[in-house]
Amino acid sequence: MQMSTETLLQEVDDYLLPLPSYPPFIVKGQGMTVEDHQGNTYQDFMAGPGVLNIGHCHPDIVEAVRRQVGTLTQCPGNTHNLESIQLAKKLAEITPGDLKKVFFCNSGAEAVEGAVKIAKKYAARNGKLGLATIALEHSFHGRLSFSLSLTGIEVIQRENLVGNAAETGRYFLERLKESVDTYPFLGEARGRGLFLGVEVVKNKAGRIPDAGRAKQIKNSMRDRGYLIGVTGNFSCVIRITPPLIVTPQAVDAFMQNWNQTLNGL
Repeated sequence: MQMSTETLLQEVDDYLLPLPSYPPFIVKGQGMTVEDHQGNTYQDFMAGPGVLNIGHCHPDIVEAVRRQVGTLTQCPGNTHNLESIQLAKKLAEITPGDLKKVFFCNSGAEAVEGAVKIAKKYAARNGKLGLATIALEHSFHGRLSFSLSLTGIEVIQRENLVGNAAETGRYFLERLKESVDTYPFLGEARGRGLFLGVEVVKNKAGRIPDAGRAKQIKNSMRDRGYLIGVTGNFSCVIRITPPLIVTPQAVDAFMQNWNQTLNGL
């Protein structure tokens, strides 16, 4: 039985903490395409945000998950399992430099806390007190992806998604910078690879954040079938983080809708 949008919104209000926006209610996805409870489709340019590297429901990942939950669902505490060793070894192999040891975390907070403890231990070993920790204001301290398994890494390598992220990301950023030159309310386009952001401002001279217009852009793109996010301390940066499988053709289609959205503001 399909539930109405009104019923779902009421249940969100009844049982969940409030979110910045509600619809659409996504029920399934494949590649870069997701579908809501009413059958409407959207191109996912958020991807997690920023963690769904190989898109939705890649067949290799689906099979790996099915195989694993049919073999061992959770490893008892204080014991090891073969998959964690294989994944740690793979990460050590592809990580630049001499980094070799792996610490698996369940959240960004745990990762930051672990890094601080490691730094303090290193200081102590080198005769330092390690009493101070430097943290940047207005910073974001991590995003965790549980989907980046050994299978995910293998898919990324086999399909050369790192190369695609670099090449398509450069093209995407160039197109976004063109729009910054065109529209007076866009302050800057920046990013690396396919982790991109566009700053929305009241005017270029003062670079005063414009959170209201950023929300307008996000909602208008959603109505056109594209999912993007808004982030930043002033809620004025459009976050564009598609899966690494995005193609230049998909970027062109996005930019066509992006420019039409901006023209309509």
